[in-house]
Amino acid sequence: MLINKKEDYLKCIIFGVLLIVLIFPVNAQQTTTTDPGITPDSFLWGLDKAFDQITLLLTTGDVDKAKKGLEIAEERLAEIREMIEENELEAAEKAQEAHGKTLLKVKEKVNKVEEDDSLEEIEKVIELEKELEEHDENVEQTFGKLKIKIEIEGQITKNKRI
Repeated sequence: MLINKKEDYLKCIIFGVLLIVLIFPVNAQQTTTTDPGITPDSFLWGLDKAFDQITLLLTTGDVDKAKKGLEIAEERLAEIREMIEENELEAAEKAQEAHGKTLLKVKEKVNKVEEDDSLEEIEKVIELEKELEEHDENVEQTFGKLKIKIEIEGQITKNKRI
């Protein structure tokens, strides 16, 4: 009888350790910033956007489409940040426009899933809405920086103004 309790105790410890090992990489991955990849100042940016749209079209299910759209919006936001850092304000505004369109589509998909009223889908939507809230906070911070850079033209070099 004592042996069974020790075996059960050992199994619980092993399961707990495995669970902790599996959870930490997920949390570490969530805190990483999105790589902007190809930015709006590149002639390949149009292809990047087209590829994103094709990927979105091939994604099935409203929740999955919303998640994919949010990933694309994160990429656009990273592009905006990159363009702000490089004082490429026109390119930042292009990325901002693309970001707005993508985010609007994501929110439409979330609203559509909420109307369906499936318990499983609603749980996914709640998770997605939390991600959207975090994204909106990042958007406000980034757009604030963009507005400041546009208003303070002294930070922009002469060759970047043209």
